[in-house]
Amino acid sequence: MGPPERADPPTTRAGPVKVTTGPLKGLAGHYGRGGASVYRLPDGTFFVRLEEIETPRAPAVFVYLVPRAGQTAPDGGVDLGSLKGNQGSQNYMVPAGVDVSRYQRVLLWCRRFSTPVAAATQSQV
Repeated sequence: MGPPERADPPTTRAGPVKVTTGPLKGLAGHYGRGGASVYRLPDGTFFVRLEEIETPRAPAVFVYLVPRAGQTAPDGGVDLGSLKGNQGSQNYMVPAGVDVSRYQRVLLWCRRFSTPVAAATQSQV
């Protein structure tokens, strides 16, 4: 009888973990469908994922994390960059050092007309 076989732990790679999520809803007479979630990566960085969204085509729309749940303007928010498309799924990296727990809403804001397009208030997963 030989020595007992040693089972090594499986090598699995940790993936992104969804931290918060919420449905995307249109604002100011615009429509908005889909969802927005904040994910944490294994290295501690975060990103916002717009999931299967549908919004109107609008010029100069930017994605923000904003502090208040009912907020409809980007004041005090974190600019995540311009909207990559008005349909589908897309990711936006959160800058290093941003405390995502201080932000309660993902906001799509049209800079050209200074108006909100859509937003998703975040809830803990």
